[in-house]
Amino acid sequence: MKHLLVALLLVSFTSAFADTPAKIAEDYRKAAAAALVKVNETLEKATVPLIATLVKAGDTAGAEELQQQLKAKTAGEPVVKPQASAANMFKLYDAARVKALVPAQQAAVARIDSMLAGSEGRKLEVVTELGKVRAEIEAGKAAAVAVTTDSFPMHWSYHMKPDRLVDNGFVDMTPDGTLVMGNVNESTPGKWSVTSKTNVLDVFLDTKKGRENCLMRINGNEAELVRPIGTRYLKAR
Repeated sequence: MKHLLVALLLVSFTSAFADTPAKIAEDYRKAAAAALVKVNETLEKATVPLIATLVKAGDTAGAEELQQQLKAKTAGEPVVKPQASAANMFKLYDAARVKALVPAQQAAVARIDSMLAGSEGRKLEVVTELGKVRAEIEAGKAAAVAVTTDSFPMHWSYHMKPDRLVDNGFVDMTPDGTLVMGNVNESTPGKWSVTSKTNVLDVFLDTKKGRENCLMRINGNEAELVRPIGTRYLKAR
């Protein structure tokens, strides 16, 4: 009886402290926000004098634009065309941001891997939510990398086979990080973000069956979209 009571207490204790995707996401966001406080403050202090210089010169539009770019940077959003005066500073910030987020990302990914390796990893709904959390973490890695619209084509034809002879649809990307994949019958919204490799993008598709985490490997005017259902082939339009 005593052993049974101890066992029940252990189960209750374990259940009370069992990890969940929601807890991992919440803890990651808190850790990431704390890690970015110093680098964000440094960027703001360095950018304010540039904004002030624009105001003194009477360039209020430029000052407002740079202020919006600062806001985007600290939020982890890509700035497509940074102002020339801030371009180098933004690059330095990008590198500092990536480095600052590493501990929070590694801790969260370790918890995700632990859940996937346990009994929770056999539950579809849990695995699906863990995938969303992992996608958020990966997006955090990529958001700091600068992108310009001329880095790669934004409009692609979509093909099932590598010969790219039969046109099966399209993928249209926009500089704000959104995209649409579709054909004459339907369309699927999604998002894209850059990675540390200039020719590789993270792509997230919100399909009717749920979110797909994909990779897009670009080679000039051709690309491969690596989806969970298999690799698809793109050609610039």
